[in-house]
Amino acid sequence: MNPSRLVVVAVCAALVASTLAGVTAVPTVAAPSASGFGTPDYEEQAGDVARFDLSVPNGSTATLTVNGPAYHARAVVVDADADGHVVVRLNTFLAGWRATERQAYEATGVDRVAGVDRLSTRRSVPLAAGPYALRLTGPVDDRARFELTAATFDTAVPYVVPADAHPADVGDIRALTTPNRTVAAGDWAVVTFHASGLGGVARVDDAPVTNLVYATESEPEVESTHVVRRTLAANGSPSTVALDYDAGDDGVPTALSRVSRATIEIGYDTDGDGVVDVDLAPSVAHVTVPRSGRLVVSLADAPSATAGDDLVLELPATNPDATGVDRVALAVDGRRTVGTVEYGAAGSGALGNGLDLRVAPVDADGTVGEARTVSPAVHEVFLDERVDTLSVVFDTRALARDAYAATLALTPANPTVSTSRTLTTTFSVVERRLSFVRPGPSFVADGGTVSVAVASTLAPGTDLRLHVTSRSEPDVIQVYVLTVDETRRASVDVVVTDRLVGERLRLVLRDDGTVVAGPRSGRVVSSRRSADRQYLS
Repeated sequence: MNPSRLVVVAVCAALVASTLAGVTAVPTVAAPSASGFGTPDYEEQAGDVARFDLSVPNGSTATLTVNGPAYHARAVVVDADADGHVVVRLNTFLAGWRATERQAYEATGVDRVAGVDRLSTRRSVPLAAGPYALRLTGPVDDRARFELTAATFDTAVPYVVPADAHPADVGDIRALTTPNRTVAAGDWAVVTFHASGLGGVARVDDAPVTNLVYATESEPEVESTHVVRRTLAANGSPSTVALDYDAGDDGVPTALSRVSRATIEIGYDTDGDGVVDVDLAPSVAHVTVPRSGRLVVSLADAPSATAGDDLVLELPATNPDATGVDRVALAVDGRRTVGTVEYGAAGSGALGNGLDLRVAPVDADGTVGEARTVSPAVHEVFLDERVDTLSVVFDTRALARDAYAATLALTPANPTVSTSRTLTTTFSVVERRLSFVRPGPSFVADGGTVSVAVASTLAPGTDLRLHVTSRSEPDVIQVYVLTVDETRRASVDVVVTDRLVGERLRLVLRDDGTVVAGPRSGRVVSSRRSADRQYLS
């Protein structure tokens, strides 16, 4: 090498060494560890949704393989948000037997399942109970065990909740601990069914019964009753109701020729309880089937409806030879609404896949009356997969003062059962009442304290306000808050000051602003729900 070049190299090396000496070393940041499965063992009940938590390199793609009794599938999962964590949900009810295996797999959040291959032959029923081997491959290689156990139907338990404490979520339902079968009108009746294996079965958010048309028997080519419901947007008396099954997709039931004035029911549901309150049958002039799949009901001098009422039409029909969702349309005096009806297992039962929910009145002698379908559009339904419960919150304002039997049934329309599995419990809706146990609503004060006790039909936890007045002082002297206990009673000690000794005091008890016990019982002071209250003596 040229001597001059040696000098240049030496000088450059010295400069680089000098520069590095003045720079603080930056430690290398290690990538987060990718350990694979979050646990070596997973367990779930057949029919529920299993969750597999996976740790993978940030932003990577991995393959999850599930292998067990007559089932082998492989899902490609993507860490789309690059946080190194993916949760894959496996619907054990949909897996194995649906035409497209992709329906059974999804990732939570923004992560995704890119594709699913079913490597085994298609099953005739959902996944069976038993052990399944899990494997994660790709950037990481890990194994785990998944145990699918048999689903159970255990018990049904009734509860009651105060009017101002409407359960908002599953957390509120879990907080209920003391069963109670008596519900005051205006309070909430809650029935909790303890059953596992419903997480992948129940369609709480898109229940078939909430469709424009609900087929009470949804299997193809069977005779059924179709129930049509539409909320009316304006006041008035309809003159023409037209139901069109061919709403652009050619799905048409057969045997509509059996429809006539004698075989249909039509009316208004004015209170949203699912029962017709105003019968329009006397106003039906004629029923025609102008073309295949179209039905027209002509009305004359029909009673007027109020905006918000539900128009209900029930008719006999033979389902078409098809499964899945079918578009339908309903026109009331030309105002057209397009919706759906479902055929097959997915559309069977109020909550789908053969899962039915009904409520029926019970006579004093124990005779159970005609059951009606419970719709999540009328009474709220909460599915809590963590504790394996399905709960119904009944709005007692939509129920008559009566005893009821609430039943959850998994019928043979579901491929996992051959005979119906049912859970039933009862509850009673009673008048909203309060009364003084001691003293009466008017008494002469002797001094010291006076223990005031009241009895009620109200839900434990209900807050009441006790106003103390006197004849000489018309304004309220004292106000106390009483809370109804588990025995449906409430009490408080009223302090009688020296200046009140010898006075005749009056007690007025208020429930949400309504005077319900005392000298002025029945007078509404103020109430957020006064229109829904019974003014009691």
